[in-house]
Parts: sequence; C-alpha cells; structure tokens
Amino acid sequence: MNHYHRISLLLLESAALLSASVIFASPLPQNAKSPCTVNLNLKNPNSELLKKESRLGQQLAKEVERASRIVDDLPTTQYLNRLAQNLVRDSDVPFPITVKIIDSAAKNELILPSGFLYIDDGLILQAETESELIGVLAYGVGYSALRCGTEQATLGQFTLVGSIPAMILEPYGWAGYGMYEGMNLAIPLTYLREQRALVLAADRLGLKYVYETGYDPIESVRLLERISLQDALVKNAQNAFSPFPPLTLRLDCMRKEIAKVFPSRDEAIISSSEFEKTRERLTSRKLTDSQPVLRPTLRKLKDP
Repeated sequence: MNHYHRISLLLLESAALLSASVIFASPLPQNAKSPCTVNLNLKNPNSELLKKESRLGQQLAKEVERASRIVDDLPTTQYLNRLAQNLVRDSDVPFPITVKIIDSAAKNELILPSGFLYIDDGLILQAETESELIGVLAYGVGYSALRCGTEQATLGQFTLVGSIPAMILEPYGWAGYGMYEGMNLAIPLTYLREQRALVLAADRLGLKYVYETGYDPIESVRLLERISLQDALVKNAQNAFSPFPPLTLRLDCMRKEIAKVFPSRDEAIISSSEFEKTRERLTSRKLTDSQPVLRPTLRKLKDP
C-alpha cells in the first residue's frame, strides 16, 4: 500500500467521526467585483472535536514522515518552532503548532489538521531575511486558524475518493503549485471556489500575525513574488484544477491589505543573527550531502 492509499484510508475512517460534528471556520466566498474581500468567520470548536482533529492530524503526520526525509537538525527545528510560537501567541489557533523540515529542493509548505506544519528546506533557503521566513510560517498558522484541514477531511465536497490524497496534501502549499498540473480530477467547482477563498483568507491572517509580531508584512509579499519569478511552475500553476487563486491576484490582495490595514511604522524586525546561522547550517548540510563518497580503490588496497 503506497503513501497516498494509506492517507485515503485514514481520511475515510476519520470522515464518519468528523462530518457529523464539525463546525467549520470558513470564510465567505469573495465578492466577484472585489475578489480580495473575504469575510472571516472564525468559530471556537469544542474540546471533543479538537481531540478528533488532533488524532487525525497525528495519523496523517505519521504518514507524511514515513514517506518523506525529515531534516534531523535540532537547532534549526527549535528555531522555527520558536518563530511559530511567537505567531501563535496572539493568533486564533485553538491548538499547538508543530513545525518540521522536509529535506527537499522544492519550495513548498504542507499544513495538516491540528497544527502540523512541514516546510521544505528549499523554501527556507529561498528566504533572504527572517521577516520573509516568518511570512511562510504565518501563512501556515493562518490556515490552521481557519481549520481547513479538517474541512477537507470530511469528504463531503469530494466526488472521487482517488482525489483525496491530492486534495489533502497539495492545497496546503504556499506558493501554489504542484500535482494539480495535468491531473484529470473531478473536483467540484464549489470546492475550488471555497478553497481559493481560504487561501486569500490565510494570506490575510498571516499578514496580521506577522505585523502583530513586530515584523514587516511586505517582506512576505517579496518572497512570494521572487519565487514566482524564478519558478515557471508557479507562473503556470493556475488551471482548472488548482485550488489556488492566480498568483497575481494573491500578490495584489496582499499589497492592498498591507496598505489599508497595517500602518507603516518607524521600526520593524527584518532579520536576526539566528536566521543567518540557520541558513548557514542548512546550506552547509546541503553541500555535505551532495559531496561524493570517496573510498580507496582496489588497486590502492593491493599496493604494498
């Protein structure tokens, strides 16, 4: 049984437990004339529901870690989790956030139910400042606050069981590209509209958390824009099956939100020495892993 099949079965088993009792914290769809306008409707779940979500998240996290190579670097992981906790402190997330790093050259982020965040180290290395990096974490915290992972797990909006793994994994990315390119999935248009609204809502919450933590939210926009210029996949990500709104719309909405809601201030956190050390550690690790393994030749071993 492969990775995606295991996740499908887990979701099927969890759907019966969750679908009858979940009260979703979903944004209303954006106005057609003002696509950036997304009304947030955050609701507090009861303790029993949170326990169910936690079990689902833990099960999915085990499957992700079984299928991925997790970076075993304690200082780096602790640093990212400290940044995340600073964001969570004044957020709307009803559960702890746990951040882990996946060894991958990709530039993406995976967000599972109940606060499990997985970030490719390729994305971390793309960040030039701590303020850019915390924007990635803030998007994940915002998405977790909306509790979207549980909503997708109820299966109520899915028409094909075979499409569940793609939906539960890829929509929670950050830049908005991945396995939807070229896939022939029967995904309801209602689901896609709501999912794109959730992405815009997560962007809004993320900018709010970044600003409240003392960082400059415009840095989040710069990183997303820079990656879009570098990666052709991001440019072509919007298609009939993509749960992400067009990247140009996301960037425009983020800039408007910053200009309208977050007044400029004389000082803001941009970066730190710990961020620089973290990038050096990851870069050094990448270089070490890429070095060829050298051993004495048989001819050398036979020499007297």
